[in-house]
Amino acid sequence: MLRRHSPVWLHHFIVFVIICVSSLLSTLPAFTNNTFKLSYDGNIHLARYDAITQALSHGSLPPLVNFIGLHHTGLAMNGMYPWITSTIFIIPKLLFNNPIVALMVGFIILNFLTIFNVFLLAKFITHKRWIQILGVTIYQFSSYHMAVLYSRNALGEALAYAFLPLVLLGCLKIWHNLANGWLYLGFGMGAIANSHILSLIIVTIMIAIFCFIRILRHQLTRKEVINYTKAAVLAILSSFYTLTNIGSLLSSNLLMSPTPKLVPLNTTKYWQALLDNSIIERSASFNMGPINTFLLFFLMIMLFTNKSGLWRHWTIATIIVFFSTFDWLPWQNLTSTPINMIQFLGRLLFISSLLLAISVMYYFDQYPLKYKDINFVITLALVAVSLNAVHTYHNKTTKDGYRFWLTRDNYVQTIKNSAIGIDYLPANNKHQLQSRITALQNASVSSLKIKSQTYNSAEYMITTAKEGYYSLPIAVYSGIHYNVTLNHKKVKLANSHALKLKIPKGLNHLKITVTVNISNYFTMLISLLTTVYSIGKLTFANSNSFARKNKKRQKDK
Repeated sequence: MLRRHSPVWLHHFIVFVIICVSSLLSTLPAFTNNTFKLSYDGNIHLARYDAITQALSHGSLPPLVNFIGLHHTGLAMNGMYPWITSTIFIIPKLLFNNPIVALMVGFIILNFLTIFNVFLLAKFITHKRWIQILGVTIYQFSSYHMAVLYSRNALGEALAYAFLPLVLLGCLKIWHNLANGWLYLGFGMGAIANSHILSLIIVTIMIAIFCFIRILRHQLTRKEVINYTKAAVLAILSSFYTLTNIGSLLSSNLLMSPTPKLVPLNTTKYWQALLDNSIIERSASFNMGPINTFLLFFLMIMLFTNKSGLWRHWTIATIIVFFSTFDWLPWQNLTSTPINMIQFLGRLLFISSLLLAISVMYYFDQYPLKYKDINFVITLALVAVSLNAVHTYHNKTTKDGYRFWLTRDNYVQTIKNSAIGIDYLPANNKHQLQSRITALQNASVSSLKIKSQTYNSAEYMITTAKEGYYSLPIAVYSGIHYNVTLNHKKVKLANSHALKLKIPKGLNHLKITVTVNISNYFTMLISLLTTVYSIGKLTFANSNSFARKNKKRQKDK
């Protein structure tokens, strides 16, 4: 523990070093033997990142559709899936020739952001460093977080996980009537919007519930409403590029939503996963890890013995969110409602993990441990158990769907042949949409030979037995400008959401190119300027706080 008379800058430097080391520890077990265990979702994300990297290296924004990988269908994944915060994975690809090293650097940066952001929240809750470290460890090394990162490879959700602590920090500052609360809230919500839209919806509902509770308790003030409004404006402007792209695609096309289902956690499978210390990708057995689960039950017991303190409210919130994800509630009655977009209720564990961290910090701040070595043991055990789960998963063949050990040698081939289901493919009419039939399912040419693929174009070779009109398994989205040539002659597109052309008999060459709408550069400029403004203002505020603390310490000496 640092001595009280140590300079403030030394405190900050040591904290920075600890965060860096923790980020490395959180990452390295998933990259042993210079490989990375890639999931179905991970393959989709890396194909997107490859296209975006190419676009940026050519001085262009990426088009809304993807021609690299994704079954070569020209899927609008860039448009429907946010990517701005994903630049932490894309920039290393521009800097490193080895794609595995670049991917590892991206994960290190992601883990650094997660730890740093939850540390900012921890500093607000308590001034006791050992409690701050425990809270950070609970959130960072939650088994669900490790599953999101390394078994599901759900990188959009992992990025949202990194920025969730800023949202809670903003709320706490607003509730305590402190400056810059709206900045943290707005910046955090904007970052989540630029990472994962489903997480944005879940977190927005969470904030709405907080507001409703404060209304019931007569705590909501006019100033608080103004701060929420300012935060909402900041979040919308910083994610303007993302939101307008999604809005334009949804308003112009009928798109297939991700598979609608609602899988709750199963009690038996949850406890089995705890005993196995497993992060395997099975939606009924996602878990927070054995030690975090133990801490939750410890706080539940303490509710009956310690009758006061902020920790009680946060613990009750944690219990409600955690236990509502299990299958003992009649979730099957809601499978035909919009709530099925969540797909699996285990997603809510990212909320539970943060609420648990907050609860534990508030509890031990009010009821300090008699022997602080116990905190060290808990923290060390959390890290060891979590990293052991990652290492075991990485080095073991598991039966949890499509998996591939990614290496430097097979990286490009794997990404270019990434598969995709029907998510965000267009339908021709509402009947097809309701029946989950895409516009591509009626294609008269079932296979194409891909010749080349870049960030904004693809070339195909097509062989036909006779001349005629053929529907190809290539998506066409309204609102996107396509340039199509067949045998080097420009052709006009038919009014269909699957590419339909009159193709001569024999071997034919097809090339599709898309251009980026000039409006995308305008919306991106708004998002970037707002983000730079937010970061600058927060940095300036924290610098002033740092200077004040340093000056106070000098006086105390």
